[in-house]
Parts: sequence; C-alpha cells; structure tokens
Amino acid sequence: STQFVGTVGFAPPEQLALRPTFSSDIYSIGVTCLYLLTGKPPLEFDYDAGTGEIKWQDDAPVSPYFRTVLAKMLKMSASDRYQMVEEVQRALALEPHLSDLAECMNSKPPQQDVVEGKSEELTEAYLSPMAREARAIRHWRQRTEKRQNHRNIHSNRALVNSHLH
Repeated sequence: STQFVGTVGFAPPEQLALRPTFSSDIYSIGVTCLYLLTGKPPLEFDYDAGTGEIKWQDDAPVSPYFRTVLAKMLKMSASDRYQMVEEVQRALALEPHLSDLAECMNSKPPQQDVVEGKSEELTEAYLSPMAREARAIRHWRQRTEKRQNHRNIHSNRALVNSHLH
C-alpha cells in the first residue's frame, strides 16, 4: 500500500500526489523557514488564487536577496524550484553577501541602555543570536579590511624603497 508521508501544509503538491522529487524537500525546507521566521503554520497564510503559492512576503522580515531565494524554494511547480540542495547552498553562499546579511539580520535597532558605563555589555545581552552574529560579521569585515589596508601600506613602502635604492 502507498501512503502519503509528511505534514499537510509543509509538503508540496507532488508529495501529496505520491510523486516526490528532490525539490519536494526544498519546498518543505522553505515552508519550515517561513514557520520559523513568522511563527505561523503554513495553513494560516493566504494563498494566491492563480498560482496556489503562499502569500508570505509581508509576514517575513528578510533581506531582498533571501526573499528571492525563499520565493524560488516555495514555487508551487517543482520544475520552477531549485532542483538540488547544492543549488540552494550556492544561492545562499555568504561571502558575496556579507554586507547584506549583516544589515538584514537586525530587524529592529538594539535597545538603548540607560545605565552608564555598561551600555555595550548590556546591549550585547539584549541582542538576539542573529543580531550578535551580524555584529560578529561586521567586526570580521572591519578586521579583514584593516589587515588588507595594512598589507597595502607595507607593499607600497617596499615598492617605494626598492625604487629608491
């Protein structure tokens, strides 16, 4: 006997029809992302009458880039979705998008602390894990840029000194 395996709302149509593909899992991960971002189960979202796709864009505070990736993961047609998890991984590669990621991870500004002398420490305590990660990424980028600038200065000095001698 053939049975459906999955959770209604989290499973794509082809899985309900007992014809899952690799992209079926990608759809389910996309719906799980929506649930984690919004706290809303998939059946509580409105759906587009023409496409059958979830109308989630106003409920999930994500960067424009991640919005594009998530939208493709959530396409109703399996052929319109990413076909392999490696495609999603490439789309989500952090390196070219660190500045976008650092900016989008803060959905609201950190709270201003009124206690003098402890504001940095207390602000850090009030930041969400994602906001702390965004801060760490920004600090990493600053350190990397500083090291690169330092290397450039030493290269230029060496170049000038070699031409003088």
